Amino acid sequence: MNLRRGFAASLSLAIVLSMLALFTVTAPSASAAATVSVFNGGSIQNAINAANNGDTIRVYPGVYLENLDFLGKAITVVGVTGPAQTTIDGRGLGPVVRFAANEPRGATLSGFTVKNGSDQFEGGGIQISVASPTVTNNVITGNHACSGSGGSAASSSALIAFNTSADNTQQGRTGGSGGGIYVRAAGAVEIRSNVIKGTRAETGGGIDLFAA
Repeated sequence: MNLRRGFAASLSLAIVLSMLALFTVTAPSASAAATVSVFNGGSIQNAINAANNGDTIRVYPGVYLENLDFLGKAITVVGVTGPAQTTIDGRGLGPVVRFAANEPRGATLSGFTVKNGSDQFEGGGIQISVASPTVTNNVITGNHACSGSGGSAASSSALIAFNTSADNTQQGRTGGSGGGIYVRAAGAVEIRSNVIKGTRAETGGGIDLFAA
């Protein structure tokens, strides 16, 4: 009888240990990167607020009436089907997308139409300040600022590549520069293979560099 009990106890312990071993192998690490989906009617900013470094936010087709701030996070925000079907509309309430908290190259914005942004000074569409994100494969259009109506990068080493900046115009103060892209202050911004057209500014209608 005791032998049977001892055997049963050993067998139960072995099963428990096997289950624990299986859980340890298959359970995701608390620090593992997550992928989050945002659908039309949802909030991209809410997803950014909840994200951790390394996460990916996949945004599905729709028009998102938002002004986004990456909040210093090294995350990827991507329009799943590209800019023709996925729009972020800033409604003229400020820059459509801001990177202003030392975001690194790992902070990525890709695959959106970015429109109806504005700023009194610089960066109506995408405003980068003391940050170095990656901005690729976007259409940036219909935005307004004194300088860098399409986008600006100050004290930055951002990668800005394969975007189309179109029909962004100077608005507000006089003396505006860089209707498409305005780069200011020390840094090492990389601008590659962008199309800039229909942009307007007092100087540097396409790209303007100041103390950069």
